[in-house]
Amino acid sequence: MVASPDYLQKRSLSIDEIANAEKIATTGYTEGWAYWFEKNGYTAKFNKPSLQFDHSSLAIQSAMQGLGVLLVKDILVQAELKQGRLLQVWQEKVPCLGGHYVICNTPQKASAHQFIKWLKKQLATEENVIHTVEPYE
Repeated sequence: MVASPDYLQKRSLSIDEIANAEKIATTGYTEGWAYWFEKNGYTAKFNKPSLQFDHSSLAIQSAMQGLGVLLVKDILVQAELKQGRLLQVWQEKVPCLGGHYVICNTPQKASAHQFIKWLKKQLATEENVIHTVEPYE
């Protein structure tokens, strides 16, 4: 969960304050605001997102403009966090329910092997779980 420095200057954010804050959402994720509050043991009512986008990039831009708090996958905002354009609001992580897959018609090609090796290296953190499935013959 992230927000702009300007947005956070105006308020401190406890879980109750997050419940009442302006929220930004990206549609299509299983792990939305209801999931986040449930995983954090919050059972009271909370305001629904005031802004919803179908692309993460638009939601991230809205958060950087100070329009609210954004629930987003860390990997999508690494650069913004490093540059200080966004700040982490809540330190507790919630598990991700989905995944991404690489499907390749020619996995024996050197370029495909090199790309998959590079991708695994980029994603290799203790938070990311990488499963490898052998090519189907």
